[in-house]
Parts: sequence; C-alpha cells; structure tokens
Amino acid sequence: QARTDVQTMTGKLVESAVQICTYDLVTDDGGQAREKSKDFRRAFIHLLSLMHALMCQYLRSDWNLENICTHVPGKHPVQDSHKLPQVKKLVFSGAYWHTILCLQTTQHAQEIYNNLTPLLVVGGLDAEEKKGLYPLMDGGDLYIGHLAPAAVRVETCYAWLHRLILARWKAGGLGVPPP
Repeated sequence: QARTDVQTMTGKLVESAVQICTYDLVTDDGGQAREKSKDFRRAFIHLLSLMHALMCQYLRSDWNLENICTHVPGKHPVQDSHKLPQVKKLVFSGAYWHTILCLQTTQHAQEIYNNLTPLLVVGGLDAEEKKGLYPLMDGGDLYIGHLAPAAVRVETCYAWLHRLILARWKAGGLGVPPP
C-alpha cells in the first residue's frame, strides 16, 4: 500500500509538471518571451523535484538536508541496500529480526542508510533554498519526537511553487485558463 501511495504521489507531481509546462508553451510567442518561458519551466521542474525529495525525506524520517544532492543525468544511485558501498552487515543484521518483526530499524542504521542513499534534485539545493528550509531543525522520528519540521519544509517548497506559478501568470505566461 505504501509503495502504491508513493508512486501515486510521484505520478501526480509528474502530471502537474507536464500540464504546467504545456500550458506555458501556449503563450510562447518567440524571442524574449521564449526565454522567460524556458526559465520558468526550469525553475518549476527544479522546485517540483525539490518538493519530491523533501516529501521522500519526510517519509523516511531523514532530517539532514545534506542528503539532498544534485541530480546528474545518466548517473543513478544504488537502490538496493544490499549493494550499497561501505555498509557493514553488522549495522543492519543486529536489528534484522527487530526490523522484520516490528517494521523498524535502529536510528543509527537508518541514518547510515539515508546518508548512503541521497535524494536527487534537478538543479540541486542552493544555499539560499537551504537556509529557507530550516536547516537547524531536527525532526526526531515517529518514536522519539514530532515530525513538524519536515512537514514545514514540504509546505515551504509548496509555497515557493505557488509563488512561482502566480508570478508567471501575472507576467503573461500560462495562457490556458484554470479548470
């Protein structure tokens, strides 16, 4: 069920990217307007990618913004935890039965896994964005503390997306009326 929900979330984000980019192409009348449209689409894809990474961070209880890295086309991270470099079997095997029976792992093993499996963002995370995402907030985890900081990060990026869309619309872009 959880995997289906994550794939549904990702599908909705992709659908919104396709729609916004297509709607903005309608207003493309050449020259300077074409460059503004291209810049808008790049910024939109970047923020959507960042929001996706922040959502995934929230889901995996990862509060470290250093685990968000720049996406490099053609270079994909290892997805299978058994193939990760630098992982000692002891880190995960000590909690193996606990993980299987209780569907959780140790905080230490989770932090190691999060560090070894960065979340990729188109265009990366610049210093100003990082500052705006409350880098000093620690979210705790489901068993130890509250989850508000991670949710605030997602909501902050969501607000950035809305501001970008409204600014583009006011500048004459997005020539298709809303539904």
